[in-house]
Amino acid sequence: MLFANNQKEIDYKMGTKKKSKSSLCNHLVELASLRIAQINDCKTCIAFHTEELKHLGGSDLKLSLVSVWNEVPYFSKIERALLTLTDNLATQDLDQPTVEVHNLLLLHFCEEEIHKLTFAIKQLDNWTLAMKSYAS
Repeated sequence: MLFANNQKEIDYKMGTKKKSKSSLCNHLVELASLRIAQINDCKTCIAFHTEELKHLGGSDLKLSLVSVWNEVPYFSKIERALLTLTDNLATQDLDQPTVEVHNLLLLHFCEEEIHKLTFAIKQLDNWTLAMKSYAS
């Protein structure tokens, strides 16, 4: 499930009472987590986040294609925007999205959500790198 069922759930997940273009559900955070784990080649993290996404209703086919998300038609526009941001931040070691990526995100997320996503992705990237070194 990509979207929260009601405004109360959105407020809880976003930590805000403002209405937004979308909600940052567990599915999106886990999807970004899995992609970061793949980029950083953290096998422990890949296994963990794959199981989390399965628990949230992700199909085996779709989960097997996250590493090639931009080459297959199985991801929604909001998922593609999130994965674009994830790849942009994690592979180019950026602290904020490029202007092009930011404009893409604005089609699906408000500014506050973009900031939260950016912060979350950078934190996930750091945690994944730390987990990978710990698991080695």
